[in-house]
Amino acid sequence: MIRKRVVMTRTPKCLRDHSFDIKVLDSSGRDWLNSWTNNFAALGISHLRSPMFFHPCPRDRDGLLAFARETDRFGDCIEIANCVGKSMSKYRRKKKTAKGHSIGTATKVALEIDERDRKDYFTPSADIFHDYCREVVQRYSLGNLVEQSQVASIDFDSYDEFLPHHGGDREARLFKVTTTEGNTKFAKVVVLAIGAGGKPAMPRQLSAAEREGACHSTQLAKQDFLAGRIKEKMLARLPTAVVIVGGGLTAAQIANQCVEKGVSRVFMVMRSALKLKPFDLSLDWMSKFQNVQKAAFWSADSDEERLEMLLKARNGGSIPPRYFKKLQTHVARGSLSIHTHTTINTQVWDRHRKSWVIEPQPPILDLPREIDYIYYATGVQPDVERLPFLSPLREKRPVEVKGGLPCLTQDLAWAKDVPLFVAGRLAGLRIGPDCGNLEGARAGAERISWAVEEELEGWQQAGGQDAGEEYHRLCQRVGSLGEYSMKIVIVGGGISGLACYLFLRKHLPSVVSAGVDVDITILESHAATRREQRSNSANDESKRPGSDTIGAALGLAPNGLSVLRDLGEAIFAQVANSGYPVSHFQLKSAHGWSLAQVGTTNRQDPELHTLLIGRQRLWDCLRDHVPDDAIIDRRKVSRVSYTKDQRPFIEFDDGSPGLEADFVVGADGAKSTVKKFMLTGNGKMDEHPAVFDGLVGVGGFIPSSYLSDKEPRGRMTVTFGSHGFFGYGASTIAPQSNHFAECTVPMGDEAVWWSTYESKDLPDTRNFDREDIRRQLKERHTGWKDPVVQKIVDEAVVDSIYPTWITPDLPTWHARGLVLIGDAAHAMQPSSGQGASQGLEDAQVLSLFLAHYLEGHFSQAAFRAENGNPATISEAVYQASKKYFKLRQPRVKKITDRAKQMGDMKRKKGFFEEWLTYLILWIIGKLPVDTYTRQIFNDLPVNEARKIIENDKTPPAKVPSFRPLFS
Repeated sequence: MIRKRVVMTRTPKCLRDHSFDIKVLDSSGRDWLNSWTNNFAALGISHLRSPMFFHPCPRDRDGLLAFARETDRFGDCIEIANCVGKSMSKYRRKKKTAKGHSIGTATKVALEIDERDRKDYFTPSADIFHDYCREVVQRYSLGNLVEQSQVASIDFDSYDEFLPHHGGDREARLFKVTTTEGNTKFAKVVVLAIGAGGKPAMPRQLSAAEREGACHSTQLAKQDFLAGRIKEKMLARLPTAVVIVGGGLTAAQIANQCVEKGVSRVFMVMRSALKLKPFDLSLDWMSKFQNVQKAAFWSADSDEERLEMLLKARNGGSIPPRYFKKLQTHVARGSLSIHTHTTINTQVWDRHRKSWVIEPQPPILDLPREIDYIYYATGVQPDVERLPFLSPLREKRPVEVKGGLPCLTQDLAWAKDVPLFVAGRLAGLRIGPDCGNLEGARAGAERISWAVEEELEGWQQAGGQDAGEEYHRLCQRVGSLGEYSMKIVIVGGGISGLACYLFLRKHLPSVVSAGVDVDITILESHAATRREQRSNSANDESKRPGSDTIGAALGLAPNGLSVLRDLGEAIFAQVANSGYPVSHFQLKSAHGWSLAQVGTTNRQDPELHTLLIGRQRLWDCLRDHVPDDAIIDRRKVSRVSYTKDQRPFIEFDDGSPGLEADFVVGADGAKSTVKKFMLTGNGKMDEHPAVFDGLVGVGGFIPSSYLSDKEPRGRMTVTFGSHGFFGYGASTIAPQSNHFAECTVPMGDEAVWWSTYESKDLPDTRNFDREDIRRQLKERHTGWKDPVVQKIVDEAVVDSIYPTWITPDLPTWHARGLVLIGDAAHAMQPSSGQGASQGLEDAQVLSLFLAHYLEGHFSQAAFRAENGNPATISEAVYQASKKYFKLRQPRVKKITDRAKQMGDMKRKKGFFEEWLTYLILWIIGKLPVDTYTRQIFNDLPVNEARKIIENDKTPPAKVPSFRPLFS
């Protein structure tokens, strides 16, 4: 039996009745603990430093310990050595104090933790702690609160035009929070929980050139741990050397990572002695007598005295004994040397040799002349005055600052009448030396939560009898979960579905600031696990997200890459560097003749080439940016209908409870369930089914060594013959190459091949004989003169088989609350080279129109509500869907018509047809880039969409009642 000490606390009323909304803005991602997770991964941290009772759960002190035992993972926890021993009695402590040993002095502390508390003094693994935090998030329904945004400014003022006075003594003052994306949010209360909130404490500022050879530890989660120069030297088996500046735990973790990753020599340099401590504070701040220390801190006469106590308690960086043992092992092997009381007098970066020449004091005798990299593990100095986004607030309401820390109220507020609350290290003058660890975080959160309740309840009560109604109106305007909330469901978690989610999350924050709370959920019938969570099994279902047969690779055209660049530079770079850039197609005949060379680059924007990329890799890149709690996978939609109030209702084939939504996006592929119910109303018969066009694609991945040594960079080869066609090309770039530099980067170790053949019968894509498919390939391509083709058909493995499905021209892509994107709206032949790109364009345009009309409707709703005629979500959805279809359908039809013409070249041909194909391709190669290609690559629909939005003055439309198009 596990003994639990449960702290029973009263739930604040404002939490019980859900009368306010919470939104969390985090620049690092959309998940809780995103920065924490990234830093732990970058530094290879397996276990926390803190004991088991340090965790975020507010109600159960032993919650983490109980979780570890309940999940049978307590064995993964590590005991914190040299903590537990015979407890010192209160009498002995008083006697020690009476003899002049002040509790606040830095005397050597005896073991003060009693044996019965030994179970608490284990440190959990990072995995256990992370999973426990996820369990807390689920328990308190916190999953959809985090929004990825970076705050640009916080102001606090009266906004009478936004919210009139309610007749009480309190002014209608709100915080105006503006993000770097230009979005604005209004809030009654703001909590600042940004850790140290300062800039890295660097001994000197690095120039742009020097940053190639050095970084602060806070940057490691955003870049490769080892610089490209070090990796190159390792591959060449040359010695490498790095210097780490700092003597704390982070410096030790970096040193350990460097050695384990293969750096030849690592030098730790610190200006003071090496300090060993189990925790970041001394034991008398961590044991059961910590209240004595805290009482002394809180009873100090001034903030100057508290600041002095805080600095003395923390006393700089330290290393726990467990990590020090690792360092000793590296020292004994000659990989690491530790130099205390040492500083770097000079350091010069040689930009030609890509190395440092440094001069330490005192000198280090065996220090190499060339240092490849310098890591600064010098911490972050808290300084509230160096936070630019607080400038508007500090100008209007300045507060006293001591040592970079603001002098807050006891409730951790900026001032009594300014409800901006501060947590973390910036609250050190009120919380104490543990302000930067988990215990201090929980203590600060408790103070802030009670203060927030008093603030909101006091504001409600200030207006007297009508306060409740006015407070509810405020909540609606600043983004509550009240009347103006919206549920969006995306059916299908393939490339189009994930892109749609990401674009909606990009554009809808402006809608949230207008008073609408938006919840977005993706439904996927297959597994949708991230790449690091998938098994290595070739038959693992999770490797086929979004469709039954995901295929081997695809060509992402320049217009598709342009969409990804608009989605975000991080995603664009990740995708671009996961494939291989192609500047041109080399068209050949089966007889070995070169027929034509067709360019595939956007000439208006040379950075955008066609990208040959594994379909799974593209999906993975998008999936990496979608939080896990936004996806419900392994749930197949069986039916889409309407509720009595005409809202879409989704049912599942496993009988689980259905979902009601305001807007359903059908991204569920060519055999779309959403399409079937949208166009018929009953779903009994699909009157516009996707049609198998008699072509079957096969393909797979091969080592790039299969390709000819003379294969030009940036080329994809496509060979045509009497039995269809055969294509191949590199699908990855070499390590350290950069897609953006030029389109002639070295190829990586992987290439892709694909071919098609005609078939009257639809093949079984799940159970097919790979050897039989390869035998048929060899028969069809016998005699083809390309040696690469012969090598592939002789040796390659068939990874996938994918029949070509074509969606007929649909009369519409939308009905009330329903819209189709991607293959659900327009499945097209692979010969278009535009399948994925058009799905991305759909997501981009639809999200822009939806954000525009939602924002417009709800800004009008504020003025129309008093007249009893509030704008509805369905009005905005209808107008957005209508504009989306009107803009997208003509472009898609042009592409599908062209693809049908090109697709015929892949079929079996007679002698005359074969030679006619060669002639046509030869003529194409002699002509300049045709108008069609220029239009598709250069005339991007997003530009037209923005023009429509800029000029749109359409009044809200009345939404037609739903009835089947074909009854």
